[in-house]
Amino acid sequence: MKIGHAIRRLRHAQGRTLQQVCDASGGRIQTGYLSRIERDEMTPSVYIAAAIARALGTTVDNLLAESEGVGHTSGFPAASRLLVPVLAWEDAITFCRDRDYTTLPTPKRWVMPPMESHLGFYGLILRDDSMQALEGLSWSRGAVIIVDMSREARPDDYVVMTDGHGAAPPIFRQMITDGRDFYLRPRNPQYPMRPVTPDYHCMGVVIGQVIDLTLAD
Repeated sequence: MKIGHAIRRLRHAQGRTLQQVCDASGGRIQTGYLSRIERDEMTPSVYIAAAIARALGTTVDNLLAESEGVGHTSGFPAASRLLVPVLAWEDAITFCRDRDYTTLPTPKRWVMPPMESHLGFYGLILRDDSMQALEGLSWSRGAVIIVDMSREARPDDYVVMTDGHGAAPPIFRQMITDGRDFYLRPRNPQYPMRPVTPDYHCMGVVIGQVIDLTLAD
């Protein structure tokens, strides 16, 4: 199987049209061009292959592995379980602002989320224990939180926030309200609660976490 066939196989498995994949690539690819690539009439450049892979929620390495017939052992994503890019916290600010998968910062790694996913998902590695609780819902240091940047934040949601100027690193907290003002509450009481000021910008709602005991960050 060639890489074009691998691209078509994954696209069909996800139930997506040529146009949908082209749109997800940021408009850098036209449907006719992608169709010719899938039929192996054209070989994509490294940059185009990377854009297609990102649009499909996978990597070029996985596409190449699938084209060689070893995709079942390479972490190749299923139709409703796209791989999620794990980004540096600082890179996530730019990614959430631009929402352009063709300029996706180099991920630290890719993870398989515990839920059905889409291209609005990204991951972050928790760097402290501010959201770790003695009882109830707890978010572990070193875990990868899965963030849905397309979901609108509501009171009691767990969110990633940054100030509008990007002067401070993003923060992960639970957003609560007293009926008038909003606050960012940690799960660990040793950390302070912060008010949500007008310059704060929500980078997405945290909907799950992935814990890999074999990795140390």
